[in-house]
Amino acid sequence: MAASEQTRHQMPLLLNGDDKPVFRELYHHPNVLLAGTIASGKTQFIYNQLICWLCAYHPAQLKFVICRSKPVDYNSIAKVERHFLAKVPGMDSPIAEDNQVGNAVSALVIECDARLNLFRKAKVKTIVDYNAKFIRRTLNPEEGHRYLPTIMLVMDDLNTFLNDETSDTLVRLTQQNLYTGIYLIAATSQIMARSISPQLRANFSVRLSMKLMSQNESRKILDRVGAEKLTPPGELLYEESGKLLKGMQPFIDYDTILHITEFIGGQRGYPSAMLLPTVIELDDPSDEFDIDDRDPMFEDAARLVVIHQQGSTSLIQRKLKLGYNRAGRIIDQLEAAGIVGPFDGAAAREVLFPDEYSLEQFLDGLNNGSNAESVTPKSETVKMKARRPSPTKRVNNKTTSFKTIKSNPVTATKFSKKVPPSKEDKRIANVIIWVIIIFVGFLVFLIGGWEGLLDWLK
Repeated sequence: MAASEQTRHQMPLLLNGDDKPVFRELYHHPNVLLAGTIASGKTQFIYNQLICWLCAYHPAQLKFVICRSKPVDYNSIAKVERHFLAKVPGMDSPIAEDNQVGNAVSALVIECDARLNLFRKAKVKTIVDYNAKFIRRTLNPEEGHRYLPTIMLVMDDLNTFLNDETSDTLVRLTQQNLYTGIYLIAATSQIMARSISPQLRANFSVRLSMKLMSQNESRKILDRVGAEKLTPPGELLYEESGKLLKGMQPFIDYDTILHITEFIGGQRGYPSAMLLPTVIELDDPSDEFDIDDRDPMFEDAARLVVIHQQGSTSLIQRKLKLGYNRAGRIIDQLEAAGIVGPFDGAAAREVLFPDEYSLEQFLDGLNNGSNAESVTPKSETVKMKARRPSPTKRVNNKTTSFKTIKSNPVTATKFSKKVPPSKEDKRIANVIIWVIIIFVGFLVFLIGGWEGLLDWLK
């Protein structure tokens, strides 16, 4: 009965393992946050889900990206590496730990962007419709189309992985992964931690709770009390139709989990784990690169942010159809060049040029190097600091080795060559001259009549 109930869902989540199992459909709510004290059963809950999914899906349909905080967890799941696991290229272990977690999350953001781009080209909105068209062979693989497996990101314990960069990347992933086939299930024992920002917590549309220490923690995760009264391990609370319901997770002992994974791992599989997109990193912040090595889309991005008066990475990504990492690198270069201001939290960066005319003057001087006094430093080579790209956050105290005057770039920028006036400027000047002539002639007519006007014209 449990098997038939499970197969009715695109991505089932087991909530209650009693006589009548209860599953939650994750397809419409792809992000799950599970809170509980230590030894309340969080890791066992994740093991239960993994075993259910291993028994329900083919390796071509489902991949796991597992991030762990303790080296003793999920070693049994590593045995299905060639069947069900995905990892970042270059990782020795199929299970991500420590600083590998940030790269894994960034790689999934890139994968999410790539999938949305494929959906756009295929004229669909969901992974179900996309894969159905691919199976019917209505999509051409030569145009980049491929079958998209479901990817489940598991993070246990969430709080240990969160720094500013990883937190912002997770916010972006959880905002855009709906219907892309990328899911997230995260467990944490520190629901009150500041590293779990309100914005990140709000993006988890499915929240579950095992035993918690206080009513405040229960309100934080469930918006109501009750989790502090649960009895560990295995009991949990979940919301259904506006009501809190209690569930009980089954206990699958470690030997059984090991036998299942060894059985699957012993079967014929892929040569290796599925490789996620490569995360390209720039050199350390201490390294410098020549201004001539800026991104080819630098000037287009500069014009875009000045036209819209919005220094936004997402604007560059959306309008120029770039990946998020590349757009973030361009916004860093725009900041270094003094076109946009520094990162300022959730607000968009300040655009330091008021119009396209002043920007074109600046870009012309930038391209000619020695002609732009405000851009060229004392040395002959124009260089600027390069920082490691961050998908969602930029450092506020960015320094550059060339002079940047941000108060008024129009009046501060001087050029040795004259910029010829435009046709519009000439037309306005001619109109002003004729207005003055007509006005003076009218005054002469009032004073001396027609004879005076004729004498003045002569």
